[in-house]
Amino acid sequence: MKYSLKNSVLGAVLFAGITFGVNASASQTWIAFDPSGDGWEAAFANNQLVLTAGHFKDDYLFTLPAAIHDGGASVISNFLRGGIYNVTFTNFSLYDTTTSTLIGGGSTSGNVSTFDFGSISAVSDVFKLHVEGNVGNVLKPAGYSGNLSISPVPEPETYAMLLAGLGLIGFSARRRTAA
Repeated sequence: MKYSLKNSVLGAVLFAGITFGVNASASQTWIAFDPSGDGWEAAFANNQLVLTAGHFKDDYLFTLPAAIHDGGASVISNFLRGGIYNVTFTNFSLYDTTTSTLIGGGSTSGNVSTFDFGSISAVSDVFKLHVEGNVGNVLKPAGYSGNLSISPVPEPETYAMLLAGLGLIGFSARRRTAA
């Protein structure tokens, strides 16, 4: 009887530690880019934070479809509880995992975090978008979603067409003034 009570208590503590753990390890998910206008976009989300009260860490891994000129990322809490979002962010950053370099970091403001970053030419590298934060109440829905947008570096042909077009406009304007 003594051992069965001890095992029941130990089992309950273990279940509570797994279910309501305060230091969840980072989950890793691969994301892919879809063409969007003049660039590419990738969406990411975690809407399974209901049983993870406390701290969470999520990593989203990706490779770039091409060298990029600039980009930006944003993340926002999905669920509102009595005027207060149930997820707050403490870290939102972009890393090049191949070179162990921090590329950009977010300014966190409660339930929203955003940042912009400059050009990246290392197309073959693996990148990590890191989202970290806290879940307020385990009994309320919790989750977030975000977006990563990138703009490609224009190809040399694009610059050549731009210069040719400007040359034709200049030639046309000069011809008109000469006539």
